[in-house]
Amino acid sequence: MYKNFVEFMKDFLDEDSSQDFWYDIASEDARKLLLRFSESDWLEMLNELDSQPLEFKKKLAYCLDNIESAQQLKVLLQLANTLDKELLEVCVDSLRNFMEDHREKIIQNKLLIDNIKQTLPDVGIATKKVYEDFLNRLEDK
Repeated sequence: MYKNFVEFMKDFLDEDSSQDFWYDIASEDARKLLLRFSESDWLEMLNELDSQPLEFKKKLAYCLDNIESAQQLKVLLQLANTLDKELLEVCVDSLRNFMEDHREKIIQNKLLIDNIKQTLPDVGIATKKVYEDFLNRLEDK
């Protein structure tokens, strides 16, 4: 299933592909494929994640919002260890969905929290709100 997912994603990595189509339709198809992943598919994804193109990682992070999946959380946390500001923003936005059930696991990722705090002064208004909401949820007990 992982290989099928990678092939599916390749169709949307080309800059000529419509971003509207991705966000309106294809991202939902990608989510459906992710729901069919086995443990070995997730392991393969984690092992190959660093070698995937940046655009693949951004689109993947956008699709990882299934709070029932600990595997999706692992992938998001791995993706969030990035220097790319846009990828970090997508990861943090998706991680907010996991906050209620996986708050302690997220808090343990000090690199992520430090990265957010470090970039916070330089981000736009919308991203700043996402980051502040994320940090506030981490502090709530």
